[in-house]
Amino acid sequence: MVGMLGLEEGNSSEEEVCKKETTPISSPRTPIDKLIIREKQRWNVNMVILQETKFLVINSTMSRTPWNRAGVELAYQPSIGASGGLCIMWRGEEFELLDRHDGVYSLAFLFKLRRTGQIWYSVGVYAPNNRKDIRILWRELGDIVGLWDFPGCIRGDFNTILFTEEKNRDCTINRGMSNFTKFIMDWNLIDLPLCGAIYTWTNGQVDPIFCRLDRFLINSRWEELFPDTIQSTKPRPVSDHTPILLITQGLRFGPSFYKFEHIWLEDPSLKDKITGWWNEFQVEGNPGYVL
Repeated sequence: MVGMLGLEEGNSSEEEVCKKETTPISSPRTPIDKLIIREKQRWNVNMVILQETKFLVINSTMSRTPWNRAGVELAYQPSIGASGGLCIMWRGEEFELLDRHDGVYSLAFLFKLRRTGQIWYSVGVYAPNNRKDIRILWRELGDIVGLWDFPGCIRGDFNTILFTEEKNRDCTINRGMSNFTKFIMDWNLIDLPLCGAIYTWTNGQVDPIFCRLDRFLINSRWEELFPDTIQSTKPRPVSDHTPILLITQGLRFGPSFYKFEHIWLEDPSLKDKITGWWNEFQVEGNPGYVL
């Protein structure tokens, strides 16, 4: 199984992959280091992706942080000055890197799971705020989605909301939102509902702004492979961004129970009520959001 979690610490974000679920990590010597060991043991982390690292060079010392062991493979894209930077670290005995694609605002990796031979890809994104530059990002992502016909997911800070309800202030649909929606629909991507929270970022002011800037997008091949995939928030330790966990087997807190009162069937108005409730429930948005 494959899962991922994204976390952004200040101006930097992180994302991880493990067999079933993942957990946040950070650069060495930060307050999140203690969480790395604890959550690594809990979720059995096998892969880590860092976004907005702000590092020109990343050495093998940093790659040992999540596991405190050797045998960790590493690939990175250096930052431009104090901006940008992407990195991925993984346990070589678990994943084989088949290909990579370096973009200006994205870093994509094609992997094979050694145990099963399953091929899949992951793309990390840190979107620019500039309208002109973000067009470059949409082209980069389109190239990846069109090139790799495998199960895949895209995770990152897209620096824009998708719906007006994803911000706690009154707003209208703008060009950035429209272009984001167009990208999702053009490539038939699925924006899964977010469990656990409405927003993923805050400016931390007295009268705070809340937005959902971070999300996972999956393709149909991923959904076929992991039909129970959901994305769920985790506690936010230090960052102004909320970590998001992509879970391939759904949230499970113990045995599930089927509950139905048979006496309901004796109510002659039950069928009409169910029909009315169903027809009243309407969800607007792209097909992936509606489903």
